[in-house]
Amino acid sequence: MKCPHCGKEHSDSAKFCENTGKELLKACPWEDCADYGKAILPMRAKFCPRCGRPLEGQRKQTRVDVSELNSEELRELNEELNRLFNN
Repeated sequence: MKCPHCGKEHSDSAKFCENTGKELLKACPWEDCADYGKAILPMRAKFCPRCGRPLEGQRKQTRVDVSELNSEELRELNEELNRLFNN
């Protein structure tokens, strides 16, 4: 992980830059996201706030048994799918 402020390389487990003391950030890895490649997300982030996709394990497949979801969960799933595929 490279510090976006000073360029120093750090291990992937580092949370702050030892030169600047600033939090190390990561970028969205999805090329079709408007924030692709921009180091703007905190290291603790698991999903991109712009596109909603995971920041680790690209193209990770998730299976959901929709028969076990309640109406609110189905509505949220529908909204998320619409947001992801109708940008």
